[in-house]
Amino acid sequence: MAGSSYIDPYPRNEPCTEHTEDIAIICSEGAMCFGEPVLDLVQRTCAKLEDYGDSIQTRESKDAIDLVKQSCPAQDNSPEDQRHAERMLLTHSLWLIDHETLLNDKFWTPLTYQIRNLPDESSVYTWIKGDHEEFESVQSDIDTQFQKINVATSKEDLERWISGYIGFQVNPNGSEKTVIEWSHKVADQIDDIG
Repeated sequence: MAGSSYIDPYPRNEPCTEHTEDIAIICSEGAMCFGEPVLDLVQRTCAKLEDYGDSIQTRESKDAIDLVKQSCPAQDNSPEDQRHAERMLLTHSLWLIDHETLLNDKFWTPLTYQIRNLPDESSVYTWIKGDHEEFESVQSDIDTQFQKINVATSKEDLERWISGYIGFQVNPNGSEKTVIEWSHKVADQIDDIG
């Protein structure tokens, strides 16, 4: 079966009425997001989605940085451990990455590869405070190296993007076909990893 033990694709010939969205939080330890812990911002934003009914739930992987580390070929990880980490990361369709981790030389190669290979239905967000002393340089580095990443410059932007993605883009209540297709693409990619 496609995706084996990592993901069960939703059947294409049956209704998809609920989805649990796995959110990969890929941040250095103690990373803050506009003055608060990233996990707090995500959980607060997701809690506001109650109006969308029971069709969408969220599950945050706050230690997804460990999967990125495990996927790095330069580390002392076996090829099987690296492939396992890549497969696990694929099961998350929303990635939140602080810009320090994103532009860290030791993570650049695996993140570039993995982000480029995410299905189109996935989203990756990072953030930079508008008054960051190197804002333009950091923004330029991200834009030139990672075309699939949206960069928030305010807490409100990031909250709105997370809410919109979870509430509309991957919510079976309105986006059923998107969720089904995402699950099949991810399962196929997991199989391609070998």
